[in-house]
Amino acid sequence: MAEQVARTEGWQDEVMTVRDVARYLRISETKVYRMAQEGGLPCMKIGRAWRFQRELLEQWMREESGRAKGGGILREGGGEKASSVQREC
Repeated sequence: MAEQVARTEGWQDEVMTVRDVARYLRISETKVYRMAQEGGLPCMKIGRAWRFQRELLEQWMREESGRAKGGGILREGGGEKASSVQREC
């Protein structure tokens, strides 16, 4: 039993909601929804709820920051696709 609890401890830190992602990236919740719907963020949809894995977001940010000109990772307009990071929604 203790082993099972140890394996699930911290899962809340790994799975993020739209609000969590908005705070983490310092963008609006509306922007998070739009980017998720357009394939700009690695995510999964459980029922009607969007969920994001912190590890995949961090990988996405590393890839995007390597490609972005001028140091920005979030570009307005079309160039917001989630490159090689697995996207499940």
